[in-house]
Amino acid sequence: MKLFATIAVCVHISFLLSIFYIYFRSPVLEDLPIGKNGNGLANRVVVFVADGLRMESFLRHQANRTEFLRKIILSEGAFGISYTRVPTESRPGHVALFAGMHEDPSAVFKGWKENPVEFDSVFNRSNFAYIWGSPDIVSVFSYGAENKNIRTDSYSPNIESFSPTSNTSVLDIWVFEKVKEFLSTSVNRNIISTEEKVILFLHLLGLDTAGHVHKPYSNHFSENLKIVDKGIQEIATLIDKTTNHDNKTAFIFTSDHGMTDRGSHGSGDFTETETPFIAWGAGIQHWEKASIGENFKNVTFDEVTIPSWDLNQTDVTPLISTLLGIAIPKQNCGKIPLHYLNASKAFTARSMEKNVEQLYQQYYRWQQKCSQKWFQWSFFKQETVYSTLIGNLKKDMNITANTQNFEQMITLSELLVDVILEAIEYYQTYYKYELLFVLSVAMLGWISIIIGKIFFNGKSFRRVSVRFISRTMAIIFIICIYHTCKFM
Repeated sequence: MKLFATIAVCVHISFLLSIFYIYFRSPVLEDLPIGKNGNGLANRVVVFVADGLRMESFLRHQANRTEFLRKIILSEGAFGISYTRVPTESRPGHVALFAGMHEDPSAVFKGWKENPVEFDSVFNRSNFAYIWGSPDIVSVFSYGAENKNIRTDSYSPNIESFSPTSNTSVLDIWVFEKVKEFLSTSVNRNIISTEEKVILFLHLLGLDTAGHVHKPYSNHFSENLKIVDKGIQEIATLIDKTTNHDNKTAFIFTSDHGMTDRGSHGSGDFTETETPFIAWGAGIQHWEKASIGENFKNVTFDEVTIPSWDLNQTDVTPLISTLLGIAIPKQNCGKIPLHYLNASKAFTARSMEKNVEQLYQQYYRWQQKCSQKWFQWSFFKQETVYSTLIGNLKKDMNITANTQNFEQMITLSELLVDVILEAIEYYQTYYKYELLFVLSVAMLGWISIIIGKIFFNGKSFRRVSVRFISRTMAIIFIICIYHTCKFM
């Protein structure tokens, strides 16, 4: 019995480790080429991230708790829902926003605080990047960074309090005051007003803390939201004044994840995955300049119907890159949300061409990586379909580019991006069905052994099942060797 119990423990540990070994692997591909900088639509981008703000909380009462942001949407901006992915946590959300990739799952073993593998982001690509906020989020983009253009400032973790009597808005007020202090010096004002490819990122943690402590439907949460709205108005006004209203500043407001009524987040409920997205300023198209078609959801503010230009959270990365004219981060899996851009057809077509090339490099590397695995004869030939389709679309796009047909070039680029993203996801889950089959066979074999152990006495069990156990263990051993070889 002791031997059997030992074997049982070993088998289940093997099952557990196989899942971690396959799925807790970094999605970051090394040695990918860096794209080229180009002309942008804005000299600087200011990003406000209200941590933990769900879409429902923002839209409640027609967004009357955020008067400034509502005015921006109606008068000059664009609005949409940003869809996040599980896990709906702060670190994965910010990695998606600024690196365009879905979080390395192994980061959970470091408490979402450190980077298991360093990755590229819009901050690395910029000329100047300034980050203010929580030390947990600031460190994600500054820890081990070789590029000295990233400058950060964060408050002490000691002021983050989850006490029912705590004033959560002090976290956001600290950020706003630090930005004002930053813009009070002539050196910084000169950089902001004269330099290009500049990013300012304000991480606002107060709402997340208020949601955890007081719940997102509470008066405390509403008051914190009003303070955030007022602070954004003050900073936007100050930056416009600092830059002499040169109309070369793009502003973005969004959230990293939502929150349930219980004040929790992390899973895939729509209250956790749907967050607000607002953009305005240089390079951003006001919704009035576009027709409200059937392809868009509509939202009503003060009896005014506007389109909701929804996007994936990872799409924010190529949007920022396009606005600034910087190279799209190497690991980006986002697609430029074209409805937000106020740009010529030629500029849009060239931007999509860069998006295609950046994604294609990832696809090609994944294809090469998987083609080197063992036992290729057992794979489905879906990769052949992707290879042929992507090759044909690239050929058509090159022909179209030579004819300067920018409208058709944009259409082909969008289609090509969708196919490449689908192919990348296919390669990232290359062994999903085989893994399911292998684990199913192994588990069924073990269940059969358990049944034999339960329903047969010692002598009968040994007589009946010795041959069965030996064969089953041999099959499990072969499966393990097969599985290991495929990942060599």
